[in-house]
Amino acid sequence: MFPQLTEAYMREREKEYCDYESLKLFYGTWNVCGGLPEDQMDDWFLSCAKDADIVFVGLQEVVDLSDVGKLLTEQDSELVRMWDEHVSTGLASLGRKYKMVACRQLVGIMSLLYVSEELAGEVGKIQIETVTTGFLNRLGNKGSIIVRLQVRDSWLCLVNCHLCAHTENLDRRNAEYRLILEKATFPEEPASILDHDIVLWGGDLNYRLALSSEAVRGYIAQNKPVQGLLRYDQLLGSMRELRAFEGFAEGK
Repeated sequence: MFPQLTEAYMREREKEYCDYESLKLFYGTWNVCGGLPEDQMDDWFLSCAKDADIVFVGLQEVVDLSDVGKLLTEQDSELVRMWDEHVSTGLASLGRKYKMVACRQLVGIMSLLYVSEELAGEVGKIQIETVTTGFLNRLGNKGSIIVRLQVRDSWLCLVNCHLCAHTENLDRRNAEYRLILEKATFPEEPASILDHDIVLWGGDLNYRLALSSEAVRGYIAQNKPVQGLLRYDQLLGSMRELRAFEGFAEGK
């Protein structure tokens, strides 16, 4: 009858029935612009992924999105194999064994999830959903892959998305965020993205500075603090105005 009071009471006594243990999770995202796996990717994620218990790699534009024919192919098993082989080889160089537990491609978007061999037995109930937000919300040139899993008693949701481009399409980006939240549902609880204990949302969100290129270059040329440009950041503005990603904290 009084859910807020009940929750507050439970939190006061959670030490009596909850045990906490820290795990390290690495979430890396990269728009590869239609490129194939290359060695320089190692510098991007291997140093950060060191000692990680869970490694999630979210890629965008793994195919050339200007090639109309490729927009009709949702998954290319050979391309998935190539990226998995490259990431797995890199992880093996860290001196720790990892197991790939989930992979999915949605046209140009690809998600790869690995867990350490020590943790693998405590990870389960992995499910994957996809949401297309491209032309007429049908094509997968834009959209999202949502991977959810249970780690011990906690539920994690890892979202990899590619939202529409161009400065003037801010409202469309915000609408795509809402559409992904609405359409991404799982058959069992927690059923929606935001119902999970931990939600990490990344990808090529395509939010821009609400300034012309000339204005940005002029600002930088004056040696002013770059932080001053954040007031024009479309993502931060949408968060402040509760139009998208409200409640999220941007990674640092």
